[in-house]
Amino acid sequence: MKNLVLCGFMGTGKTTIGKALAKMHSLSFIDIDEEIEKRTGMKITDIFSRMGEGYFRDLEEEMIREFSKEEGKIIAVGGGALQRESNSRALRENGFLLCLLSTPKVILRRLKNDDTRPLLKGEDKLQRIESLLRKRFPNYLKADAFLETSYLTIRDCVKFAKRLLDYLKGESILSDQIPEDRWVKSAFEEREGELKKLLQDNNLSVSFTAAVRLWKNDSPLDWKMLWRKKNIFFKWLMEEVSRN
Repeated sequence: MKNLVLCGFMGTGKTTIGKALAKMHSLSFIDIDEEIEKRTGMKITDIFSRMGEGYFRDLEEEMIREFSKEEGKIIAVGGGALQRESNSRALRENGFLLCLLSTPKVILRRLKNDDTRPLLKGEDKLQRIESLLRKRFPNYLKADAFLETSYLTIRDCVKFAKRLLDYLKGESILSDQIPEDRWVKSAFEEREGELKKLLQDNNLSVSFTAAVRLWKNDSPLDWKMLWRKKNIFFKWLMEEVSRN
């Protein structure tokens, strides 16, 4: 089985979901940030303040290269990991990349009492979150599937991710009647017509994954439909499509 790699911005649920999945499937869970802290004996905030972000990114790249060599793991990587193409290549070699997305306001609510995030230090945290999330968004689009966690419970997030993991393990037959199954289909479907049907799905995770897949396949997108989604990530996707 390929590794399931959970990527995305801080506060989107990578560690919580990853640990729950690992326990359910008796798989190893690797949190790259936690591994860095174990190896260095330092907190991430201390590494940033004493050595700088560049030093942290080098450690991150080293850990990713090490843990992505073998299959059968669940790996969580920090929000900035995909900024380096070498990390994306290493993770994709034996892994399926699932990007977790949450809106800036939801992330702010989740992190309002968290002072361990060095990149969010200072005033106007919401603006910093939105700016950093938008900057990283093009790298997140390298993922294979997207789960919008803003208004899902952890239980529901795990339910979606478990269905994907079951499929990667060859243990499930997908149905059009189940949202989680349509979402998995949107990540693996190759037919343009079927992807366009999934683009119309009311579930944001299904429709956004289908939209990104169509864009990567150089298929035309229905701009009016994307606009009607009224979701910041569809807006940003339209900006990326226009830019490219």
